[in-house]
Amino acid sequence: MDLISAISGLGTFIVAIVGVCIAIAQIRSSNRDAHASRAAEMAWQVYETYIDTKIRTARDAAECIAHTEPVPKSAADYGKQYAQRGIKERMEDEHYDSQMRRLLRFYNQIGILIDKSLVDDDLVFALIGPGLKSGWLAVRVAVEWYQNYYEGSSGIEKAEARPIYIHVQKLYERYLEWEGSHNHTT
Repeated sequence: MDLISAISGLGTFIVAIVGVCIAIAQIRSSNRDAHASRAAEMAWQVYETYIDTKIRTARDAAECIAHTEPVPKSAADYGKQYAQRGIKERMEDEHYDSQMRRLLRFYNQIGILIDKSLVDDDLVFALIGPGLKSGWLAVRVAVEWYQNYYEGSSGIEKAEARPIYIHVQKLYERYLEWEGSHNHTT
């Protein structure tokens, strides 16, 4: 009887172990599926935002700033040419600076998503990379302006760098790495 009881107990133990292994495998599979679903949804939202009229207009502003002489070479140049306008001009939707701030917020958010691996690099960089690179001269100086300058009591002053839009530079650098690795494999 003890042998039968021991064999039965061992069989029950083995079945329990197999059941736990199956449950763990199902949880992992569900987790992968949920992550893939979230990544696909996030990628779709990036696409929808990227083609939105407001972001397209902002990308057009970056292109104009980056490719129209005189192209700002520094944050101070950007400020003089675009950011230091009267408040009335700054509130108008057509104003390049307000468009650039919208684009900087967009790129910063994408940079955060990429940094946290919440969206696929291949999909995002294939979508936004060429525009980011083409408008980079404008994007770079606008980021520097907003991180380093502010309106103080004596007018516009250079300040200690503020960590706003920090993911834009990271996004651009990561795009260049991605582009380099994809140009070699195609």
